Amino acid sequence: MTDHQAMMDKDEPAERLTSTPLIITLILLVCLASFIRWNLNPSSDISPADQDTQFSAISAKQMLSDVLADETPHPLDSPEIRQTEKRLVKVLRGLGYQEEIQEATICNDNKNRGVRCTQVRNIIVAIDGSNKDLSIDKPTGILISSHYDSVDAGPGASDAGVAVATMLEIARLLSTMPQQKNTIVLLFNEGEEYGLFGAKAFMQQHPLAKKLKLAINVEARGSKGSSVMFETGENSGWLVQEYLKQSPKVLSSSLFYEVYKALPNDTDLTIFKKHGLQGLNFAHAEKLTHYHTPLDNLANLELATIQHHGDNVWRILQTIKDQNLNDPNLAESNLVYTDILGLFSLEWQESTSITASILLLILFIFSITRLSKVVTLSKQSMRRGVYSFFIFLIILPVMGYLLQLGVTSISATNQPWLINSFPIQIALWSLLSLTTLFLGRLLLKNCDALSVMLGLVSCWIILSIASSYFIVGISFLFLIPSAISILILFLYPYCLKLVKPSILSLHFVISALVIAILFMPIVYTLEIMVTYNMTVALGIMFAFIMIGLLPTLTINSNRQLKRIQVTLLATFIIGTSWTVVQPSFDSISKQRINVYYLQDDVIGAFVLAGDKNNKPSETLFEALDSPTLGSILPWSNYNLYYKKSDSENIQPSQIEILNSTSDEQNNSAQFIIQSTDQINTLREVRIYIPKESNIKTVTFLNEKYEVAQRKPNSKGYINFRCIGVNCQSVKIELEKTSNELTEILVITTLKGLPKALEVYQQHIGETAHQFQFGDQSYIVSRIEI
Repeated sequence: MTDHQAMMDKDEPAERLTSTPLIITLILLVCLASFIRWNLNPSSDISPADQDTQFSAISAKQMLSDVLADETPHPLDSPEIRQTEKRLVKVLRGLGYQEEIQEATICNDNKNRGVRCTQVRNIIVAIDGSNKDLSIDKPTGILISSHYDSVDAGPGASDAGVAVATMLEIARLLSTMPQQKNTIVLLFNEGEEYGLFGAKAFMQQHPLAKKLKLAINVEARGSKGSSVMFETGENSGWLVQEYLKQSPKVLSSSLFYEVYKALPNDTDLTIFKKHGLQGLNFAHAEKLTHYHTPLDNLANLELATIQHHGDNVWRILQTIKDQNLNDPNLAESNLVYTDILGLFSLEWQESTSITASILLLILFIFSITRLSKVVTLSKQSMRRGVYSFFIFLIILPVMGYLLQLGVTSISATNQPWLINSFPIQIALWSLLSLTTLFLGRLLLKNCDALSVMLGLVSCWIILSIASSYFIVGISFLFLIPSAISILILFLYPYCLKLVKPSILSLHFVISALVIAILFMPIVYTLEIMVTYNMTVALGIMFAFIMIGLLPTLTINSNRQLKRIQVTLLATFIIGTSWTVVQPSFDSISKQRINVYYLQDDVIGAFVLAGDKNNKPSETLFEALDSPTLGSILPWSNYNLYYKKSDSENIQPSQIEILNSTSDEQNNSAQFIIQSTDQINTLREVRIYIPKESNIKTVTFLNEKYEVAQRKPNSKGYINFRCIGVNCQSVKIELEKTSNELTEILVITTLKGLPKALEVYQQHIGETAHQFQFGDQSYIVSRIEI
């Protein structure tokens, strides 16, 4: 007699359970996945232009077009961004505002990555509120922020042109309304792409920064998609509540808050949070192949994306602009929250999670006691349910990684899903589902569904308690399935007497759907944000969904199961084959590759392009005459494809020693690096100093740095970098421990390639383009100090 049969003996049902629950669950999961994916698209409802009370993406995009003009890339501290600044100021003045320009020199000191400095010009518009008590002790100012610089390779229509457009349209709406209570500061900052320079300069050096209560920031990681609220400031629970109430379509959860805290990634809101501001951060992330490339342009920008951002920010601002932001009733705490299919949201205080989790544990024990009086429960089945839970959390991520490893090994590129992600998606989903059916059937052979479910619920409760203690923002992922499952268990004895066993088994379907509703949006979000480079993370999230299926596997016929497995296997083979054989790139999803020129009087001149994970296109590879893959950069061990070239004899930066002292009391040197000959194309001046040398301190742009405290790069250098055209003259002072000579590298980075080498850019082909910082020329100088 099987455990399942023993369980049902007490009530002697008239019929056996069938395979229906598994089939129903799989069908519903497919429908749910389709709905969730559709729901992630922004609404197509676009407000007409020039509305007095409604945000209009049409008006916003028109103003953005005026700012971007011919869509020339406008990176940090370049001649191009100065023109963009003028056009942005013109639009603001046309709306009736008077801007303030904050000019500041700012440095980022990362002991593991070196020192980077630049000069920024932030555009600030302060819209005074009627509340004149804008004090440091009780700040009430509201900051709306985005950056207006782009990368060198793209015009930045989406990153962060969408944010600029959103802010301009909000400025237009505010100009038509009576004076609000709270002061609103619009910050168009410069330098985010190179290291959050503008936000840092504003918060560290501008007096308005100390009078702000909160910040709303808008970002981008693609050229389309919905506006997702992916980051919050500390103690911003009340602000999150406003978002949940006001947003036309909520797409967010406290999971994002916890994940972003753990990641090394930073945004401007990171800076605002460090200075104590509460806040919200919005971003869209679809069409990642356009990100930081020439295809991040106005033509690829979706009005629906602008509209969704605008609706989110404007509706929140309408509420808080006249609110008492120091009201003691505004709970300054963090929330646990999540949207449910974008239709509504659930929220509670963080402290509630642990209380609810312990209460669920008590109810779970009570439910087991109660169930044991009406049905026979199998301890072995419960144990197998527990084992299966954690085995799946290990096996499915491994299977996902093996799929990623397999397709990238066979394909011509390390990201064969960029042109079309649907094949790898169906391959991954079918593989993980097939593994679930095979492994689940093996692990749960002769187990009964109810006892297996009890084992699984115990795991959900354990994770609910653990997350409530350690990572409370993700506790909803385990608390909600626990609560629904315990409710099902509580009702089970009543239902046992009222319905047929075949209907009763639908309890397991409901439990599986609840789990999928919580975890499937995370799977989609990961696929959009990081594509399939993180199949391990995707596998973990998918494992939780598949765990919900396990009870239904115990009541499934072998014949039905085999049919499903054959279907999934065929789907996996088709998806994998499709992924491998499809073109790597096309005119919409292009290969991202830059061409570089290196000129060094010691080692010679070279043309470089691509690396081991991103091989140059066939035409470029032929033009480079079968280049060598290796380490050729004097300051780095990074491997690139390179080819020897004739020197273009570009004038290097001039190094002038101002002062050098060498005696028993003092060993020091001062020198200045002049790059005035390349003023229109200068992007960066880098100084590389050996860590293992007699240099004790480096004074760079008037700041002193201890060499011993810094971590060198792979070649043993510590780097100091000055970014932008204002680096045409850089002064450095060195303090040494002895008078021994030390060789220092000076790298002058120029925009683009020498004219004679621009032909290589033409050889990259129609399915490739520049990205991030674009083509560059590195001119190497050496000096012994």
